[in-house]
Parts: sequence; C-alpha cells; structure tokens
Amino acid sequence: QASGSTLSLSDWRRANVSALIASVYQTVHQVRPAAVFGVSPVANLQSLRSEKSYFVDIDTWMKKAGYVDYVLPQIYFDFEQKTGSGAASDMAYATCLQSWLQLRQKTGSQVKLYIGLALYKCGTKSWDGNATPEWMRRSDILLREVQLARQSGQVTGFGIYAYQNFDDAAAQKELANLRTAFQ
Repeated sequence: QASGSTLSLSDWRRANVSALIASVYQTVHQVRPAAVFGVSPVANLQSLRSEKSYFVDIDTWMKKAGYVDYVLPQIYFDFEQKTGSGAASDMAYATCLQSWLQLRQKTGSQVKLYIGLALYKCGTKSWDGNATPEWMRRSDILLREVQLARQSGQVTGFGIYAYQNFDDAAAQKELANLRTAFQ
C-alpha cells in the first residue's frame, strides 16, 4: 500500500515477478532474437499459485506471449510418491505431469514444455513415503518417466538434474535404461 497500489501484497509481488520475467524475456530477445528464454519452476502447481510463496503467475506466463519460450517444471518425484501418512501423493510423477499437461491444454499454450528429471535421486534412499524408496528398488524410473511424457505428444524434451550425478555408480543402471529411450 505504501507504493499507492490497491493490490494485495501477494498480487503485488506476483505482478512484480511477472514484470521482471517479461523484462528479461524482452531483453534476451532484443540482444539475440533467436535465443530462447525459459524458467524451471517447482513441479507443484498449487505451490506456484500459493498466496504465501513463489508469487508466480504461471497461468499467465503459459497463456500470453512475452514471458517465456519454455517451461521446465522440476518433476523430481518417482511414480510411487506418498504423503507422510502413506496415502498416494499429488506429487507422484504421473500426477504432476498430468497437471502440467492440463495447464498447457487449458491455456492453449504455445510455450514449449520440457520436463525436469531427477538423476540425482537414482539408486539413493531419497524419501518417497515408502519403506524402501522406489529409487532404491527400480532402475527404470527415468525411462518410464520419459515414455509417459512422450505419450502425451505435448512434451518437447527433458532436462536432467544434476550433471555431477552422471558418474554416480548408483545411477549407472538407470542411465543405461534411459539411453534406450534416445536411440
């Protein structure tokens, strides 16, 4: 209110984040017209739309030109992700992916959709709500994630986090399986 705005604090922050993103987008394209600019937000759309954090107007960025050329949500979850109580989680990979596909369809977006994959979790005890994490029990999670995303016909590509994990012994079976998707 000190600025004279009638917006709530959350809306004011969201508007300023959007203005920053639009400014960066415009600058990138002025300097190098063929360049692409995008963002890599958290996977949970509900969190992105929260009134208490992030302050990201992802729906507008997907719907209107002038914000981003691509979005790469960090869907760093397995298929069997559960809540602390053991119930199925809305953070499970297939559920998160579906929410992004629905957003893209709902907004009629021309923004390219890439999916962030969690190489850093492969072969680890990364918590997923199961007694033995799926990341420890399976070595085809990333392959299945790529296959499911490709079935949609809406996913342009993938980003893998993190580079240093390409050499991890625990990730080698997963990587061997993943390579079959790109042959």
